[in-house]
Amino acid sequence: MPTKRKKTKTNILARILIKKSGDKESRDRQILVQWAKTMQFCRQPYEDPDTHRTHNLKHCKLALCPTCQTRKAKRNRDFLYKQFEEYTRSRRLFETRLDLPRGNLSGKELHDAMRMIAYAWKRLTQSADWRKEVRLCAAVIHLPWKSASDSHPAGYWLHLHIICLTRNKRPDVTRIASEWKTIRNSLGPFNGRSRHDALYWERVRRLRRTCVYFTHVKKRIAGYPQKKGAPWLLWKIPDNDVVEYVRAVRYRLRVCYRGFDRDVAKCSKKG
Repeated sequence: MPTKRKKTKTNILARILIKKSGDKESRDRQILVQWAKTMQFCRQPYEDPDTHRTHNLKHCKLALCPTCQTRKAKRNRDFLYKQFEEYTRSRRLFETRLDLPRGNLSGKELHDAMRMIAYAWKRLTQSADWRKEVRLCAAVIHLPWKSASDSHPAGYWLHLHIICLTRNKRPDVTRIASEWKTIRNSLGPFNGRSRHDALYWERVRRLRRTCVYFTHVKKRIAGYPQKKGAPWLLWKIPDNDVVEYVRAVRYRLRVCYRGFDRDVAKCSKKG
């Protein structure tokens, strides 16, 4: 039997799933409670009754489990860094971002929204103008959830962060911006003016820090505290939105890439 459980981020999250407000008899709540009970024993130590040795239980591999998602985030971080490490001093590494026309997505909208942004990523990276300027690129999906405010309702804000290795130190950003704007506009009308109406294009100055930011566990779990000591927004996310989030991100919380050696890049597909 497992020994006494330590206070970890995984156990805190499991407690939130069990204790958060909502319909206790709903199907979504029952699913969350089942996940929570599974997570509570992820990698927990137990004593073998025969040998009296201490071992750890297996990973639960749930999308909401901080223990499992931290493990995958570290693997994705190392993967990103290794691909671009040799170019850190080349002044050819840039960061950009592709976001959907609007945020505030409900859980039920996430599946179609993620399919849309995946298609936009494919169009952008396979376009002739993009390939003339960018040699290699990799992207990571971010899905922060924001509470309602005077300016917007509650929901998910889906966007894609991209690291690019350009073919020269001064890429033709106007060419990339033209293609980016065409693809962005094809995703649908934008509600109001976004701070990302213009192409966001910035040089990567600290590759390791950028890779950590792109892949950190807080970017992989809905409602995870964005800052140290901040409250868990998971308390406020409706049960249905949490369940739909897990279903939408299945097999999608990994590094997407173009131009990498496929044999070297296999590990990214395991995330």
